[in-house]
Amino acid sequence: MFLFRAGRVYFIHKYDFTRREERLTLYCVKNVKEDLIWVGGSDRRLALFENVFPIPRGVSYNAYLVQDEQTVLMDTVDSSIGSLFFENLEHALNGRALFLPCDVSDSRQADEALQTAVSHLGTIDILINDAASQLNKPLLKTSDEEFRKVLDINLTAAFHFTREAAKLMIAHRHPGVIVNFSSTFAFVGSPGYIAYHASKGGVAAFTRAAAIALMPHGIRVNAIAPGTTDTPGLHAGARDTGDEAKGMESFLRLQPLGRFGRPEEIARAVLFLASDDAGFVYGANLLADGGYTII
Repeated sequence: MFLFRAGRVYFIHKYDFTRREERLTLYCVKNVKEDLIWVGGSDRRLALFENVFPIPRGVSYNAYLVQDEQTVLMDTVDSSIGSLFFENLEHALNGRALFLPCDVSDSRQADEALQTAVSHLGTIDILINDAASQLNKPLLKTSDEEFRKVLDINLTAAFHFTREAAKLMIAHRHPGVIVNFSSTFAFVGSPGYIAYHASKGGVAAFTRAAAIALMPHGIRVNAIAPGTTDTPGLHAGARDTGDEAKGMESFLRLQPLGRFGRPEEIARAVLFLASDDAGFVYGANLLADGGYTII
C-alpha cells in the first residue's frame, strides 16, 4: 500500500537474492545520479510478503527514489527487515520517508496508518492500493475462510483505504489520485485462483464506481491490471509446480509477446495514471499485459 506526497511515484519491487552467508543482511544506499538514489534490503522470510509461495533463498527489496518527494509505504511485513530497509530510506531522503507495518485488512490499523501518514506528510496526493493475496485452489476446495481472507486483503482493504483517503483529500481541499491494482484475472478465468479472480474482478468494478462517486470532488480513480510479470512470486509459483524451469516455460508459452512483463513497465503505467498526463482518465482499468487478454 503506497501513499505519495508530491508529484512523482516511486515503485518499490522485489528481486531474488541468493545468500552466500547464513546471517548475511544486505542493505545499502547509493547515489545513482544527483537526484536518484538506490536503496536496498534483504529478508529470508518472503512469505510475509508473498504469503503463498515462500522463497527460502530470501529476497532483496529495492527502491529507486527521486529526491524532493515524500512517500509512505504500508505493508504487512514485520519490523525486522522493514526497520533496516527504511533506516536506509529515511537516511537517503532525510526523514521524508515513512514506513508503517499494517494489516491492510484490519480497518483500525488502516485508519491509524492513514492518520500517521497525514501527520507526517500534511496531506495525501496519491494513494496506490496494491496489497494482494493469492490462493491457488479450485472452487470445490476453497473454504469460506480462505475466500474471505483473499477478498479482505485484495478488495475490502482497497475500498477502505479509498474511502478514508478520499475523506482526507476532501477535508484538506486537496483532490488527489487513487490507483488500484486490478489484474488480468479480473477479465479471464481459470480453474484455480477462484478467490483471486473474484477479488480482482471486484477491484475493477469498484474502481469504476468509485471514479463516478469521487469525480465531483476532483479525485481521479483508476486501476492498473498487470499481466504476468517477472517477479519472485512468479518464480515461486513455477517452483510450486514441482519443476521451476518447466513451470516458467509453461507460463511463458501463454505470453503473446514471448516474454514476461518487467516491474519497471508496470511502474511506468502506474506513473502515467498518477500523473497529470492522465488528467482526462477516470474509471479506467489499464491493461498492462502484453496482449494476454486479447488473444
